[in-house]
Amino acid sequence: MIIERLTRERLYLVGMIGTIVGLAASIGYTIGLNTSSPLKQVVLFGVVPLPFSPLLMAGYGSCIVLLSLSLMYSTVSLLSRYDSDALD
Repeated sequence: MIIERLTRERLYLVGMIGTIVGLAASIGYTIGLNTSSPLKQVVLFGVVPLPFSPLLMAGYGSCIVLLSLSLMYSTVSLLSRYDSDALD
């Protein structure tokens, strides 16, 4: 019973994360298409120069969202191991 519930919850979270990453990619692509200035490259954190195009903007946005959501999910999973009332 508990294992089935955890499997359903994880599938729900994976689907939700996939939807959010897809939304971030589409927003990044739209921003990349609608940029009025002809940028040749974007400097990430003032250090790393990256080429600019709508597809790369979509990729950058989806990677950042995926990394941050994965970090949050990993933190919650790690902390829930130490909660004795988590499955009750």
